Amino acid sequence: SDITKLKEVEASLQSSLADKEVLLREVHHRVKNNLSVVDSLLSMQARYISDAEALRAISDSQRRIHTMSLIHEQLYQSHDVDKVDFCEYLQRLVGNLYSSTNFNTNQVELKLDIKPTQLNIDTAISMGLIVNELLTNAFKYAFPNNNVGLIEVVLYKSKDDDNLHLIIRDNGVGIPENIDFKATASLGLRLVRIMTQQLRASLDLSCSFGTSFHFTLNPKLCKT
Repeated sequence: SDITKLKEVEASLQSSLADKEVLLREVHHRVKNNLSVVDSLLSMQARYISDAEALRAISDSQRRIHTMSLIHEQLYQSHDVDKVDFCEYLQRLVGNLYSSTNFNTNQVELKLDIKPTQLNIDTAISMGLIVNELLTNAFKYAFPNNNVGLIEVVLYKSKDDDNLHLIIRDNGVGIPENIDFKATASLGLRLVRIMTQQLRASLDLSCSFGTSFHFTLNPKLCKT
């Protein structure tokens, strides 16, 4: 009788867990669809705007929305609704950003060195937004006048601790000397600073040869 009751409780818990996973998957699906609606509304609005700066702002907003939407789409399709396969996500995000650029892709080589990494949704979204902003800036400004070059995205974990390292670097013209990363009015770079603080990450910025952003964080310590 005791074993029967235990089995009934176990079956009930498994059924409840399955229902929870279905519900979470549906939530991610709905969030992804709602973000797609916002993206479409911005596209419609852009048709009535002729100001070049306003159009760029809308385009930047759409890229940020798409960055977040990819996370929810991946979780909806994943077996694990609590963790993001950040390696797969980065490959999709970087590929989409690269293919949507308006320069000749033969001009700039894109190299990925990404190790398998599982992250919670909040950490993944913050890191995804960082990648979106820095890659978009590199595509726009690192290689003017049809210069050729290389952009690299590196992701790995330290062997001696749990720290995660994200490196985004290029061998382009570098950040101009008159731009102070910590005080710039650029929305994109301000978002990078905000996301870095939220992740409790450290940032090593080098402009000695092109531009290199090296983020170090412990996923266990990230704010959620």
